[in-house]
Amino acid sequence: MEAIPPSQKHFVLDTNVLLHDPQSMFCFQEHVVWIPVEVLEELDKFKSENTTRGANARGAESPGAGLGLAIVRTIVEAHGGTVSIRSVEGAGTTVQVELPLALS
Repeated sequence: MEAIPPSQKHFVLDTNVLLHDPQSMFCFQEHVVWIPVEVLEELDKFKSENTTRGANARGAESPGAGLGLAIVRTIVEAHGGTVSIRSVEGAGTTVQVELPLALS
């Protein structure tokens, strides 16, 4: 994984921000944006609504960010691990999975 330059700030987006402006994740340009898995799961709950909130939840969806991350999180946490997601515009998204070492 590449080191993040010290000039970059880190921003964590929550569900309310993404429901208000689904394109907000792209407004940070040279900075690092984090979207917790819990936020992605909360957005999924609103996608079926036939409202502005539902449309914004669907608009905040990135390709590949759906049920798959929830499944990964469930499996990893069942094994005592954690999942984190980091996105940098123009550089892509990194999903980091940390699992404890199995000691025998």
